[in-house]
Amino acid sequence: MWRSIAAVVAGYLVMALWVMITLSLAWVLLGAEFAFHEGTFGVTAGWMVLNLLMGVIGALLGGWVAALIGRSWGPVKVLVAVVLVLGVLSAVLQRDKPEPPPELEVTTFEAAAYAQQPAWYPWLITAIGAGGTVLGARFRLRPE
Repeated sequence: MWRSIAAVVAGYLVMALWVMITLSLAWVLLGAEFAFHEGTFGVTAGWMVLNLLMGVIGALLGGWVAALIGRSWGPVKVLVAVVLVLGVLSAVLQRDKPEPPPELEVTTFEAAAYAQQPAWYPWLITAIGAGGTVLGARFRLRPE
């Protein structure tokens, strides 16, 4: 049981850390000009594509780690359920984002809080995360 719990936690941490680190690095290297449309917190297509790519890689890594540690599909299924629940929660809460400040000079984490994405985008990220987790695990385990 402890192995399964460790597999889910480690898989999720790998996903979360990968996405946080790579997108924070992208923010530093590419800047707000790449992430947002000029004068707004509306997210650009380029940033959404980059975010999707980093999300896919993170999901693949997380699924692979969960399969490596858990040695079976059970922990991977739990990790996929966690990704789906958190993704749906995020998509629903997307509607209640805080009103952005008038100034555009914000930290990376503030920018993430104020980012205005299309309503369909969090649902796509959720599906990509769940599918990528399964695919990552398949690199380590045989299909069930």
